[in-house]
Amino acid sequence: RGNDNEHLGGFHLGSLRRLNSSVPQVAPSRCCSLLQRAPAPQHSAIRVCQNRPVGSLLLGVANDLRRRLEATEFPDLGAMMEGYARAAAEHARAEFHRELDFSADSIDALDDLLVLVGESPEVDLDFEVRLWGSYLGEVLRRRYAGTWEMTQYPGGAVAVPAVEVRGSRLFPLLKVYRRLTAGEEDDLRAFFAMVTERLGSPARVN
Repeated sequence: RGNDNEHLGGFHLGSLRRLNSSVPQVAPSRCCSLLQRAPAPQHSAIRVCQNRPVGSLLLGVANDLRRRLEATEFPDLGAMMEGYARAAAEHARAEFHRELDFSADSIDALDDLLVLVGESPEVDLDFEVRLWGSYLGEVLRRRYAGTWEMTQYPGGAVAVPAVEVRGSRLFPLLKVYRRLTAGEEDDLRAFFAMVTERLGSPARVN
């Protein structure tokens, strides 16, 4: 039996074919293209009108954000995940009026936000997982001075983004996927509490 501490999160990758297709195994030199899929479908320009559902407006904004991020060249995986995380914080503030400041307390706001995202009938699951999973991962990476890496999830066939910290590997994108698809049984508060209990005190930053 391996070290349980290496696989915090408790997810199963077998059903994540769509997420898998967005994170192909590539050489480190091509990190700028990781997590990118085919361009998002074209949507008409957003017009604020009484006849258009709020969900459609948010989807339009998310599509614009997706195109902007996927057009950005990132020097490496860490820079890309941080870029997505910062975009998530800006998106949360502008569209959901939630403050995501990369603190431990922001996990509550993130979990509440994912409930809203998951309830939308027009959700781009692939992009939402990348966006909010990057934020969750950045909170953990900063708290414990960890690093992003592409690694194969136990039982999976492809490499996915993970946060390596103190000998453990965390899979925040998979956790967000589970939160969006499985509901409250995979809430982020319990996950974050479990991780912090097992990893201990935050890293000291000079």
